[in-house]
Amino acid sequence: MNFRLISILALGVAAAAAHAISFTADFDSLSDGTAVGSAYAADGITFSGATVKNVGVGAYSGTNVAKSSTGLITATFSKTADTVSFRYIKTVNAALTVTVYDLNDEVVSTSTLGKNSKGTWKYNSIQTGDIYSKITIAGTANAFSVDDFTVAPVPEPASMAALGVGLLALRRRKKA
Repeated sequence: MNFRLISILALGVAAAAAHAISFTADFDSLSDGTAVGSAYAADGITFSGATVKNVGVGAYSGTNVAKSSTGLITATFSKTADTVSFRYIKTVNAALTVTVYDLNDEVVSTSTLGKNSKGTWKYNSIQTGDIYSKITIAGTANAFSVDDFTVAPVPEPASMAALGVGLLALRRRKKA
């Protein structure tokens, strides 16, 4: 193989590895009444305060949502995240408060979701330059649920370095 082909292959592998793959928890693989807990730990998310509820056609996707009986759902990420989103459904006319925490467990942002009964919330670190490790969703007990909880992890530094090496190799080859 020549140097150019090796460089192109290395660049392709590095680009694929550097791209952070997002994951969506839709809660449909879990049984009604099950605590969500560490069901998605292999995908980088652990929940507390969330129980699966089968709502049928009321869910955004499938039939299940994660419901809070305590008024607080916490999602903790084992991989640092730079984008998080979820859809929410409220059964009472009350606001939800979403708090984003950084790696030092300090508050990065607090958002209040108005009195709409349904909606989508999204937070991206491009807004702040921060990466974060957990969010909390607080509201009235038994009055809200979330669905399609999506997390995009921050790419690993080694993958980004490999991408940079691949780009330098291509640039060097072009000059030769």
